[in-house]
Amino acid sequence: MLHAGGFRQTTEELLSAIVCNIDVENCMCSRCPACPGKDALMTILESALDMDKVEDFHVENRIAGIRRILEKIVLSSSKFSEQFLGTVKDLKMHHFISKQQAKFLQEIKTRRKMRGRFLF
Repeated sequence: MLHAGGFRQTTEELLSAIVCNIDVENCMCSRCPACPGKDALMTILESALDMDKVEDFHVENRIAGIRRILEKIVLSSSKFSEQFLGTVKDLKMHHFISKQQAKFLQEIKTRRKMRGRFLF
């Protein structure tokens, strides 16, 4: 979805636009009242994609199931922005949890090596 309109921001840049601090649990879990939220991201989205000039976005969507299917769909600019904002919002908590899990596993490995044992 990021590449549908030539959007160049990274995932971290997008997440940083909707939260105060990408490393703080309350911000990433939608519990911080001071976070800018999706309105800030909408402003970035509109300016980056020049939404007024683009009528339709051609998007490839993966459908999960027994076999993975790549579905090509065309979305209006309003529908695209709605789906995009929802996707980034859903990604926010997932991103934080995955980073914390990786950090935890690295700490476990380091502790095990220091004791002379290996986890894996």
